[in-house]
Amino acid sequence: MVQQSRTSKTRRAAGKALSQSALAVETNTNQTRISELERGLAPPDVPLARELERALDLPPDALVAVVRQMRDTKVRDYAQPYMRRLFVAEAIYHVGIAAVPGTLQTERYTAALMASGMVGVHPEDVRALARERWERAQEILTRPNPPHVTTILYEGVLHAELGDRSAVADQLGYLLRVAEQPNISVRILPFSAPVIVGMLTLLTFDQGAGHAAYTEGHACGAHTEESADVAESQRVYDRLSEEAERPARSLDMIRTALERMT
Repeated sequence: MVQQSRTSKTRRAAGKALSQSALAVETNTNQTRISELERGLAPPDVPLARELERALDLPPDALVAVVRQMRDTKVRDYAQPYMRRLFVAEAIYHVGIAAVPGTLQTERYTAALMASGMVGVHPEDVRALARERWERAQEILTRPNPPHVTTILYEGVLHAELGDRSAVADQLGYLLRVAEQPNISVRILPFSAPVIVGMLTLLTFDQGAGHAAYTEGHACGAHTEESADVAESQRVYDRLSEEAERPARSLDMIRTALERMT
């Protein structure tokens, strides 16, 4: 699509087809990257896809939709409905017992988690998957009218080093930074509180479009929008929320954990 659109687009001044180098300039990238795209060696991320749509006068989301579709094929089948709904949620409520939920993970932290659960996978492939997850999270958090995100983390997450102490330290620092944003809140569930197995996420949608719940463990997960199932997950979330520390105290706990690591 990129090559066909580029060669059919003429520059007004010269009346010639737009070159790879000219397209690179218009999209703030380089000719090598454009060549890779046209040869199908490396698909664009969403920001570059939007730049290409603009530069090539393509309809909105013409390339972005393709990028998302390609990306979704790498998401496990059980998680695909959740991922699609995550992009349009007005509010996201996470509970992370074993790890920081994906929406607030750094790229390095994600790679460290994946390395633990993807035995035998080449490190470069793990890093590529971690990069894709990071890009998805950034697309969600930086979109116009970003969602409100409330994350409850079990205290043990602050002290799990995952075999990469510096990656965890980076993650804790990132949590402190994003928690400064008015739409993001991080709360810590202390060791003394009850816990659940795995992760739980609740989603709410704008204009009365309903609610959803997603639970996930190792290599398994379930997405539901059935009212009774969502209500049950909501009760679990509310119970844990009652036990969680307030945001200010939670951030102090994160700072203390970060100081211990550094």
